[in-house]
Amino acid sequence: MGPYILALTRHRVLAAPYHRLWQGILASHQAFNAPPTAAEARVRALGADYVVDCPPYPMFLDAGSFGERLRKAPPPPWLKIVSAPKAALTIYQVRKPGAVSGR
Repeated sequence: MGPYILALTRHRVLAAPYHRLWQGILASHQAFNAPPTAAEARVRALGADYVVDCPPYPMFLDAGSFGERLRKAPPPPWLKIVSAPKAALTIYQVRKPGAVSGR
């Protein structure tokens, strides 16, 4: 989806499955595979405004990791779901620090 996001929106892309984007791929993998308590700091350090997941796409995630919990439970309060229910991609907006939780 990386090229489409770049071409059709005003957004930048951190990671996509292309070998020349290895730094972004590694950074996103580290964020998704981080313990849930560390994931927010990693995502914010990357300057991300959104976290996008494609649930049918297999990810190799550690048990109890942020990514695994995100796929199995409601998002943490620092993320807001902005995609439609049952959409192919699950899109979360990273809330500003201190923002109220809820949809």
